[in-house]
Amino acid sequence: HVGVRGKNTNTTSQKKEKRKAKDKRQRGRSGPETCWRSWEEHKHNLSEKRKKKSKRQKTKRKKRPGDMLAFVGRQGILKGMVQRNYSSVVVSVNVGSAEIKGPGKKKTEDAFFITSDKTTFGVADGVGGWASSGVDVSLFSSALMRGCKKKAEASPEEKLEEYLKAGVDEVGNMLGSSTASLARVRPFPSSLTSSDPPLLLDVLNYGDSGLLVVRGGRPLYKTPEMQHRFNMPFQLEAHSSTSDSMVSVVGLLPSDIVVVGTDGLFDNLYDDQVAEVVELLRKRTNDPSLIADLLMKEASHAAGLSDSYSPFCTRYLAAGGKDDWRGGKPDDITVLIALFS
Repeated sequence: HVGVRGKNTNTTSQKKEKRKAKDKRQRGRSGPETCWRSWEEHKHNLSEKRKKKSKRQKTKRKKRPGDMLAFVGRQGILKGMVQRNYSSVVVSVNVGSAEIKGPGKKKTEDAFFITSDKTTFGVADGVGGWASSGVDVSLFSSALMRGCKKKAEASPEEKLEEYLKAGVDEVGNMLGSSTASLARVRPFPSSLTSSDPPLLLDVLNYGDSGLLVVRGGRPLYKTPEMQHRFNMPFQLEAHSSTSDSMVSVVGLLPSDIVVVGTDGLFDNLYDDQVAEVVELLRKRTNDPSLIADLLMKEASHAAGLSDSYSPFCTRYLAAGGKDDWRGGKPDDITVLIALFS
């Protein structure tokens, strides 16, 4: 296409024809006019398809209710973000318990309480080191839980910190110390939308007892341990301040399972193991006491193993412990299970 003098001899019309021919080959259309018209139709159809797809995604969400969570601050709310109307849902709470003393002990040093309406419950783990000083620490943990229960039943709308303060006041001048984990189930405030999950779980934790929320056979939320260093948890004593308590709020669905336990449970079973066991048992029974009893026995069995990598063993090795030590941690075990229907 280059002339004798080196000038381009292509005319403007020839260039247009070449562009149209190229578009024709790319789109597989016949004729330049049909090619451009079909391309405009294709763009229109593509836009319509995208609109329909977007509309379907808005009306039919792929995620299950409560799968999307947002945590706001230390005292924030874990709130279900997927839309679903729970305004007509009525949920009842049922709580069961089980406990066993550690090997070589005359009685358990753990304690727990469940209010009469079963909406508030908690556990306490008396620190066993006081036994070497001749102190029966079970009296301390029992008094702590007794004070929490009295306050919870007298003032159900109070904050959990107030319940724990009442427990410390009940202890008086007793010798001893204890960890504690409290929980309260309540409905969502009416000011929130009907698409929110029907329940809120208020949680307070002090020390290395803990709470686990299970959803769909998997851990959803676990309270963090509060320790000065390995195997030295925060402890409540006579006249202790409760201001250091870890407080949080979790959005609950009726299918969730709440597990509250002393360190004898969580030192011997990983969170995934606890979730798997309770979900399997939930499919076979709706009795929370039976589930708590079987979970307690599973933890007790794991505590007696001498060659396992228990959660306690894993943390011990991570803290610089001897590499040749293996096994579970024999201890008192107390378990509470809360189910909803």
